[in-house]
Amino acid sequence: MSTSELWSTRTTAPSVCTTQGAVDPVQITRALRGIDRALRCHHVGAPARLRCTGPQCLDGPMLAQANVAFQGAAVRVQVRIGRPGAEVARS
Repeated sequence: MSTSELWSTRTTAPSVCTTQGAVDPVQITRALRGIDRALRCHHVGAPARLRCTGPQCLDGPMLAQANVAFQGAAVRVQVRIGRPGAEVARS
């Protein structure tokens, strides 16, 4: 099941976040802060649309995907975020 809501932290601009599966709100906050830092670093003032997909297994990583319009082009960034204290398999 997917849900969509406006999400922000004290330090980030409001962004639309869609979640799928079991996603911890702490992980959403971490993803938003990371995306916001990257956008500010590149002087992008547009809010991001964020999609977070919960892990397939209990200790698996969450997938975070951000979409933003930048100078008339759609830009997408996708990262895996491991749970704190969990080992993430590296390939």
